Amino acid sequence: MLKNALMAVAVLGLVVCLPGCKSKQEQAADQMIDVMQDIANALKTVKDKESAEAAATQIKDLAKKGSEIGKEYKELEKAMSKEERKKMDETYEPKVEEIGKQIEAEMKRIATEVKDPAALMKLGAAMAEMK
Repeated sequence: MLKNALMAVAVLGLVVCLPGCKSKQEQAADQMIDVMQDIANALKTVKDKESAEAAATQIKDLAKKGSEIGKEYKELEKAMSKEERKKMDETYEPKVEEIGKQIEAEMKRIATEVKDPAALMKLGAAMAEMK
């Protein structure tokens, strides 16, 4: 009886976990995608000097968070096989490229719309925080 109950709990755990369980590497990659999207969203709010400065503050914090996640991912990546890395690249590269294009487009838009060099420098410095 106890054996059957334990088996049922184990099976239920697998059924619940399998579709939503992600490796630590996948979790870190998802977090990085979220940070990148948050940066793109912050850039979309920039309309003038004041909003550029506000976005720069937000982006600086996000960039620091992204750097921490990146360091964590690099450590986790050491334990990955070539096949696992390839799968991660296939899964996440398109997302990274898409958000990268959003960020690039927003930076170009901001460069033409915001005429304040100091505000643009703050944005650039904030973006550079992500290493």
